[in-house]
Amino acid sequence: MSAMSGGAPGGPGVTVEKAFTITGSGVVATGVVTGGTVRVGQRAAVYRGSQLVAAAAIIGVVGASGERLEAGEPGNTVGLLLQTEERQQLQAGDQVVATG
Repeated sequence: MSAMSGGAPGGPGVTVEKAFTITGSGVVATGVVTGGTVRVGQRAAVYRGSQLVAAAAIIGVVGASGERLEAGEPGNTVGLLLQTEERQQLQAGDQVVATG
C-alpha cells in the first residue's frame, strides 16, 4: 500500500474508532457516521491525517447493533466492511470517506 499526498475531503464518512480484519472478507472499520449517508456499494478512500492510505475500497456491508443496513445516517455508530485489494491496517482516527 502506498501513501499519497492529499487532504481528506469532506463528505460522508466514518472516523475509525476500532478496526479489524476478517480473513477472506475484508477490513471492518467501526465508528460514527459524519457528513452524510454512507451506503452499501459506495466507493471509499481511507485517509490518515492528510495522507491517502487506501484509494480503492468498496463498502460491502453497513451494520449497526448486530443488524445489516443498506445505509448509515449521520450520528449512527456503524461497522463498515471494506472490500479492497489493498492490504491496509486501519488505525483509530483514520477517516473512511465515501467517494462515489
